[in-house]
Amino acid sequence: MKEHICMTKTIGAAILLFSAAHADAGVFTSVSAGITGNTPMKLSGSELGDVSSSEASVSVGYSAELFGGQHTLGFGYEGMFFDVDKDALMPAPEQLKTLSISYMGMMPIDDKWTGIAYIVPSWSNSGSSLRGAGFGIFVAAGASYKKSDTVTYNMGLGYTSLARDGRQVLPLLGVEWKISPDWTLSFGIPSTALTYNINEAMSLSLVAEGNFSTYKVNREDMNARGKTLVKDGEKMEYQDVRLGLSYAWNMSEGISLGVTGGYLFDRHFDYYESKNKVKSDSGCAYGSISISARF
Repeated sequence: MKEHICMTKTIGAAILLFSAAHADAGVFTSVSAGITGNTPMKLSGSELGDVSSSEASVSVGYSAELFGGQHTLGFGYEGMFFDVDKDALMPAPEQLKTLSISYMGMMPIDDKWTGIAYIVPSWSNSGSSLRGAGFGIFVAAGASYKKSDTVTYNMGLGYTSLARDGRQVLPLLGVEWKISPDWTLSFGIPSTALTYNINEAMSLSLVAEGNFSTYKVNREDMNARGKTLVKDGEKMEYQDVRLGLSYAWNMSEGISLGVTGGYLFDRHFDYYESKNKVKSDSGCAYGSISISARF
């Protein structure tokens, strides 16, 4: 059984949902937590100190077959919590979070084509409250084309209102190729995975993925010395790129456990309105664990 994917990262969500094909109807939920090691950060060649992070996400939703198609409504929370040296000049928020509501509709056109529509209103900001949250909406439309029993193409176009000018519209492309009964390649941006099915209950995946998100940040949510480099209420783009090995275990009917470990190659905070782009000087290890259920 292919597990339904529910994410609150809007761009990644659309592409991954396009690749998820048809999930079983019913209630689904997922909880995950992760950590990263320290990455030394620089601004224009100057050292700003180290940053590490912990991460958590929760999602819940319902999928049903109605009017000849499949419709999915989801609610999600994602949080990133940063640990910065007390005396560092690094402008890092103590917390970044996204709250979202998502809807996806999938309607078969014929035996090969399926139309897909996706909409996500979300609130993304620094701090623990929704005060001054950056409201944005992501919409996408596209189609899935089943070329054969082993190859499916996914394509579409997405728009995200919270992104900076010039990055609001983007193509959504993906390919799912069942290389053999045990091997599957799911190619897309920002996530690509090569999966080996150990048996019916267990699988291993080599996963390359990126995190590309925009937040509205407030100066009072920043570490003390870093406040001087940030405008109050400006937008910030956060990005990281990772490569890891993921283990998935279908523990019982409808319940799955996932464990991932790997290396974070790049991390940056782009306060583009202040023209301050803080980039990591090297990478670090990361790890995460998740559990999902469908009823």
